[in-house]
Amino acid sequence: MMPPEKKMRSFVFIIGFLVITNIALLLFLIFSGDKPHRSQTHDVRSVIESFLEDQIGFDKKQMAVYKEMRKSDFEKRVPIFDTLKSEKNKFYENIYNDSIPDSVINKWAVVVSEKQMAVDTHMLQYFKKVRHICTTEQLPKFDSSFKVIVERITSVRFKKSNNH
Repeated sequence: MMPPEKKMRSFVFIIGFLVITNIALLLFLIFSGDKPHRSQTHDVRSVIESFLEDQIGFDKKQMAVYKEMRKSDFEKRVPIFDTLKSEKNKFYENIYNDSIPDSVINKWAVVVSEKQMAVDTHMLQYFKKVRHICTTEQLPKFDSSFKVIVERITSVRFKKSNNH
């Protein structure tokens, strides 16, 4: 049986990893090189569409396929993200309860981790579908752009504080 300290470290690592992958997803969605991030959905869509057209070189037919895929995927994605948001809200409501045992916190962390895993798995599949729209000539551009985003996120290091 694992000591509670190791379990907690494992949960913290899992949650940290999942947060980092979420950040990677957000950076990919707003990645445009020279356009600032805007919070409106319409603006994010236009940034992504501009990226696919201008940087990757999608033609009108590819854009039509992408837009249809995005529309159908959105309907599947919303409930997954809503569930994750709900579970995270429930998890962080525990900040107000000092008497809650670590075992309960750990159980909530597992639930959040499972929901986060569902989001990340869905988004990976989504990006694979976007990648499959690319022509052979476009794949290197798409892959290198995506790789840069992943490298930025995975290069983040957690610094240990000397205060602990």
